Amino acid sequence: MPFRRSPRRYEQVDSVIDRAGAFASGDYRRWQIIGELATADAATAFERASELLRGSDPASMTLGAEILDQLFIGMREGRRFAPQAAELLRTVCKPTQAPEVLAAALHPYAQLAQGAPPLLYTLLDHPDAGVRRSAAQLIAAADTEFADDRQVDSLIDLLARDPDPGVREQAAEGLDLIATCYAYVPQAQRIADALAEHLDDPVPGIRASSLAATAALDVEGAVKRLVGELAAPEVAWQFVDAFNRIPLLLLEECPEALRADAHLALCRLRTQDWPDQADPARFPVQQERAEMLTKAIGATSPHRPTPPDSRRPLK
Repeated sequence: MPFRRSPRRYEQVDSVIDRAGAFASGDYRRWQIIGELATADAATAFERASELLRGSDPASMTLGAEILDQLFIGMREGRRFAPQAAELLRTVCKPTQAPEVLAAALHPYAQLAQGAPPLLYTLLDHPDAGVRRSAAQLIAAADTEFADDRQVDSLIDLLARDPDPGVREQAAEGLDLIATCYAYVPQAQRIADALAEHLDDPVPGIRASSLAATAALDVEGAVKRLVGELAAPEVAWQFVDAFNRIPLLLLEECPEALRADAHLALCRLRTQDWPDQADPARFPVQQERAEMLTKAIGATSPHRPTPPDSRRPLK
C-alpha cells in the first residue's frame, strides 16, 4: 500500500533528490542538500529512497542509500521504517554489489545492526578502496558499549597493510576514535603503540590521529609536533582538530610556554583566514573549519579554566 503524502511534502523530497543528484557522491554539497530531509515527511522520503535503491542504475541506487542514511541518523522519525529498510539493505549489501552503491548502503545498514556486522570485516579485503574505507569507518563507530579486540586488531592491521592512503587514514582515525570514546579501553596501550609507529607517516591525517592518540604517553612531545605542523604553508585541518581531541587535563600538563606557542600558532591561522581556504565539495566546509579553529584556540588558551569533569586518561 503506498504511503499517504501531501503534495507539498512530496515536492520537497523530489526537490532534494533532483538537486542532490547534480553533485557526485562524496561531494559535501550533496550531503548538505540531503540534510534538508530532516524537515521532510519521513514516510515520503523513505518511499522515494526505497524506489531508488530497488532500481538498477548505480548512481540512483547510491543516492537512495544516502537518503536512507539521513533518515536513520540520530534515531529520528525515520527509525519507524527500520524493519523494511533492514530487509531491503540486506539484499543490497553484498560483496558483489556495485562498489559505489555498497559503500553508501553500508552506512544505513550498520545503523540498523547492533555492533559491527560480520559483513564489515569481510569487506576490509574488498578490491574497492571506497568500500574498505566505509567498512573501516563503521567498524570503529560500531554501536557497542565497549570496543572489542576484533575491532582494534582489524583496524591496526588495515593501517599497516592497506595500499590506499585514504583507507589507512580512516583506520588511524578509527583507532583514535576508539581511544577517545572509551575512557578506559583495555586496548589503549595497543592502540597507542600501533599509532606511535606512524608519527612520521606521509599522510597528514594519519600523523594527526597518531599524535592525538599518543598524547597520553607524551603530551609535551605531541603538542610540540602539532605546533610544528601548524607552521606548514598549508595546514591540514586534522592538525587543528587534534587539539580538540586531546583531553583538556592533558593539555594542562604542558609547560605554559608550549601552550602559549600552540595558542599563538592557532590564532595566527585565524589572522591568515585559514577557515576560508575550505573546499565546498569536501569536509570540513568553511563554517566547520571556523568552529574547529575557535574550539582549538579556546582549548589552548592560558586563561581557560579547567572544567571539573575533564577526563584524565590512563597512561
